[in-house]
Amino acid sequence: MYGPMIAEIYDNIVNKGFVIYCRNGNTIKEIEITEKEISTFENNLDEYKEILQGNYPKGTKYKSKCVDCCYKNICIK
Repeated sequence: MYGPMIAEIYDNIVNKGFVIYCRNGNTIKEIEITEKEISTFENNLDEYKEILQGNYPKGTKYKSKCVDCCYKNICIK
């Protein structure tokens, strides 16, 4: 998420990021940001915006999935 946001704010390409694990002796891991990940992020962001506007995802026919669904109390089944 941070890569595309930083790219937009600073109008620059972001190819990688870093994660620092402070509890594990300050271990630093380099993370590459691919076009596929950026595309997935943008799709997820679009879906999130739709939900904020009240357009909820369609219900599933598999009711076992409803048990852990965050929309179960407002779902239009």
